[in-house]
Amino acid sequence: MKFRLMFSGIIALGALVVHWLVLGESSPFHEYFLWHGGLPNLWAMLNIAPVIGSAIVAGNPHSGSEIIFAMLLVIQWFIVGFLLSGLARGIRGK
Repeated sequence: MKFRLMFSGIIALGALVVHWLVLGESSPFHEYFLWHGGLPNLWAMLNIAPVIGSAIVAGNPHSGSEIIFAMLLVIQWFIVGFLLSGLARGIRGK
């Protein structure tokens, strides 16, 4: 269980870093992604559930809470990491 929780935490932390690199205004890649929208659009589609969840919690469909979005993003990718950790543990065990 310790391996699965650590693996999931690393995936969730990695998702936060990727989110900042792809969509952050202070990211070193900000200028590049202004003109090349493929990866930012893909990342936004993968994270539509936290966007919708933060808009629902904030009560404003046009701008959700960034803190709620970040928490939901971590929860979403923690769950994905937990599911992937089962596969990684099975591969590691063989």
